[in-house]
Amino acid sequence: MTYQGFPPSYRILKSREFDAVFKNNSVRVSNASFLILAMATHNEKHRLGLVVSKKTAGCAVFRNRVKRQVRENFRTSQFLQALPRKFDILVLTRPGVARLDKQSMAENLTGLFEQLCRKAGSVS
Repeated sequence: MTYQGFPPSYRILKSREFDAVFKNNSVRVSNASFLILAMATHNEKHRLGLVVSKKTAGCAVFRNRVKRQVRENFRTSQFLQALPRKFDILVLTRPGVARLDKQSMAENLTGLFEQLCRKAGSVS
């Protein structure tokens, strides 16, 4: 069995890195459950940052489930691999996201990552 983890090198961890994406994002896509902001970088890989608040997904169990699902979808996304440039990507949740089942959440995220790639391709 191969390692399927999500190492720190694929994550946005510092508040100044989050702030940079909030202030300088070049691509925005959203739906009723998620808002995704992306900023082109000179990193060697795409990085992901998550903002899942108590307001959008009540208890810790739901917040952690949402974060796991977003990380998994990001890690396995074929659309992101096709981009010529690397991006720092923030995924923000909206109220009601915890009510989505696993399949609906995966479909939402896949659609948004596909939109992100189309927009990012035209921006680069």
